[in-house]
Amino acid sequence: MLRITKTFLVMLFAVAGTPGLAGEVKFDGISCQSDIAKALIGRYMPNEAIFKTKAKYPNLRLTYLGGFGMPEDPYFLGTWVICGTEYLILENPSSIVQDVLKSPIPYTSARSTFADCTAEKGQRWPMAIIFQPITAGKPPLLVQKIWEIDESKIKFRSVSDGNFSCKPWLK
Repeated sequence: MLRITKTFLVMLFAVAGTPGLAGEVKFDGISCQSDIAKALIGRYMPNEAIFKTKAKYPNLRLTYLGGFGMPEDPYFLGTWVICGTEYLILENPSSIVQDVLKSPIPYTSARSTFADCTAEKGQRWPMAIIFQPITAGKPPLLVQKIWEIDESKIKFRSVSDGNFSCKPWLK
């Protein structure tokens, strides 16, 4: 009887620890009318071919813009256009969404990028996230809000400290 109980407990912990059972998966149940950023938090985002994900959720008009993260990093940052709006999605190493940043600017007008930013008061953020207008001139760009990633909490943190002078990493 003791052996059966131990076997049952081992199986129970194995199933309960499966990320896919932690909550909803990918974009299940999300529509363009949803609060998409809020709905994504806590979801399991398994790694699968982009064309398969897009085929499963055609009404969301998905476009994958890319990702950033190494196996030893505390997070993975994926960027998607969902229903015409850009979303930056932070996942923990178990592929569970921890935080989502929705672009404050329509995707047709701006794109997210990493930038090296300095506030008017002198503080510097070498890895800030900004939303760069498509029609932006030559760097440095003047922006009023930046975001950084708090690696210990796997969360975005907005920084509004006056104006920032930002040099995007890539053009």
